[in-house]
Amino acid sequence: IGCSNGVIHVIDTVLMPATQTIPQVAAAAGQFGTLLAAADAAGLVPVLSGDGPLTVFAPTDEAFRALPKGTVSNLLQPANIDQLKQILTYHVVAGRVYSEDALGLPSAATVAGPAIQITPTDAGANINNARLVGTDIDASNGVIHVIDRVLLPSDAPDTGRATSMKQPADHRSGSVKNVLLGAIDQGVPAFNSGHHQACADIYMGALQSVSAMTNTGLSEQSLNGINATIQSCQRMHSSTDKAWTLRRRIDQVLMEL
Repeated sequence: IGCSNGVIHVIDTVLMPATQTIPQVAAAAGQFGTLLAAADAAGLVPVLSGDGPLTVFAPTDEAFRALPKGTVSNLLQPANIDQLKQILTYHVVAGRVYSEDALGLPSAATVAGPAIQITPTDAGANINNARLVGTDIDASNGVIHVIDRVLLPSDAPDTGRATSMKQPADHRSGSVKNVLLGAIDQGVPAFNSGHHQACADIYMGALQSVSAMTNTGLSEQSLNGINATIQSCQRMHSSTDKAWTLRRRIDQVLMEL
């Protein structure tokens, strides 16, 4: 129903806000057991339970079973936890992004850093080489989209500067502030609970998202500082030092806004 300032859609029941977090919604769905077990092993459940918002492209149990035999058990070994974190955070994008907005973008930066490619198809859409088989599952701190294959950072498309998964109005200084404050809200609980690498991953993803935005309102000096911090932190071995360095850069950017 068209209006001068928008549009109305008529529904037959009252909608109530989601009250369960992303892990709780995923557990109730009954098809993400392997994903949740992996997130728990990687120490990412507190992050996925935080204030968010986050968008998760969630592989089903069947998607994990399609991996080469022994892959999952190997990733769950303590020696491979960093690799597991990298894979899992490659399925996460900052912000609550519904399918209608996602399908308008060719690619999006993930919390892990590398981009995912979004390709509309006659049947819906592909995320890299995975089919989007379910969309817009609401949680209190984000939204879940269901995919039928596990995404691997090594398969990330060469998209140059990835598009931030935000609506057009978000490509402004207000959006930069929201992205960075959201990263702090997610990163602080992760850091304080001992998950320093997860915190660093969140901060890194936020700064990379800001770096990929246009019309941020930031000075060239600030943008150059963000890129320099990203590059230096990618060479750091200490997750604690990396988290603090990224956080200091975030604080400096926030002071400019």
